[in-house]
Amino acid sequence: MSDKFTIKFKGILDHAATKKAIEQDISKMEKYLKPKKSSLGSTKDIVKNNLSDKKKELNGQSKFESLRERVEKYRLTQTKKLMKQGMGFEKARKEAFKRSLMSDRDKRRLEYKELAKESKAKSKMLAASQGKGLVAKIAIGSALGNVIGNAMSKVGGGLIGF
Repeated sequence: MSDKFTIKFKGILDHAATKKAIEQDISKMEKYLKPKKSSLGSTKDIVKNNLSDKKKELNGQSKFESLRERVEKYRLTQTKKLMKQGMGFEKARKEAFKRSLMSDRDKRRLEYKELAKESKAKSKMLAASQGKGLVAKIAIGSALGNVIGNAMSKVGGGLIGF
């Protein structure tokens, strides 16, 4: 895009007429540049206002992009978490997408359900391991009792002379 321009004229160049024509062009351009606020009078104020509007727009865009990045990061962490729990990649990705669209309230409910499932699974594992632990403790106790009993009988037999 070229920022050069040419002025065509016939006859002698009149500086006053050229200046007047340029001012008319500027006033026409100001109609397009004028912001919604009619209180701004000078071109400098209009340009400042337009720049501030552009800055606000860019800030809004950057906020939107940062929000999008946070959502993508959340989806990635959720996908990883679900894959660690044993889901396949596609299923985990779809579930993470669904979770990213959920409201905070629904996420909390889902989290409570998951915690309840995990606590039930842990309690079942503890109960199973305690049952096995009890059997193991009894077996170890019996073995120790037999060893100690045999040692005592040998010691006792040695003293008595059997």
